[in-house]
Amino acid sequence: MQKLAVIEVGKTKEMWIAKGKEEYLKRLKRYALIKIISIKDEPVKPSRSIKQILDNEGSRIEKALPKNYSIIVLDSRGERYSSREFARFLGKKKDRGESIVFITGSSYGLSEGLKKGADTVISFSKMTFPHQMIRVILLEQIYRAYSILAGTDYHK
Repeated sequence: MQKLAVIEVGKTKEMWIAKGKEEYLKRLKRYALIKIISIKDEPVKPSRSIKQILDNEGSRIEKALPKNYSIIVLDSRGERYSSREFARFLGKKKDRGESIVFITGSSYGLSEGLKKGADTVISFSKMTFPHQMIRVILLEQIYRAYSILAGTDYHK
């Protein structure tokens, strides 16, 4: 089974989002060993720039990165895949025995250093989504990708 991790910044505050995450984590257990790593978000203060906030969060993320995992960062300017293309992308990594860590940022995004240091930067849409909602969208798309690879009828 492929090892996956998701690093997310800040707590999941909305109960419906937490329930959505739980549902897809439960479904994913048949395809992968997956863990969620939560990083405390940086307090916003008028005396600090967004760059400082993102750099501090980025440092904490870097410390939490699992060793020997392929790093995939979610960013609106990243590469876009269809669900089938994303499934092929994950399938290739699985076939090579790669473990993967996905990184989602805070409401301000992620530091430039993290994006530059990633193996892959992906985007799910040109649209902007709340950073907590993308957590459910990410898990659903990972589940969909594995379902495609397994040939189930989840993806029609």
